[in-house]
Amino acid sequence: MVKLFEGPFHDSVEAVMKRLGYSYHCGRDGRPCFHRALNDPEFPRFHAYVVHKENGMEIDLHFDALDSIEHKGNHEQSWSYQGGRVIGEMQRITQVLEKK
Repeated sequence: MVKLFEGPFHDSVEAVMKRLGYSYHCGRDGRPCFHRALNDPEFPRFHAYVVHKENGMEIDLHFDALDSIEHKGNHEQSWSYQGGRVIGEMQRITQVLEKK
């Protein structure tokens, strides 16, 4: 799920994501990526790619889960990009970022 949040954002992408409860994980394709775990194990977690744009900040969010039997990820599953967990997390992010 991708959403553009209109700026300007005076904090860095890292500071904004930290405020949302995310930790920096890596950079891929020129986009920093962040994770927010649901509990102590590494999975499941929310995974967000973030791009700082001239008119705001774009967050590309999906849900990472690991199949404990086959040890495969879920990136090919549509629910990981638009399912209820992702919708709920994007609503939470929206409430924090659009709070005036």
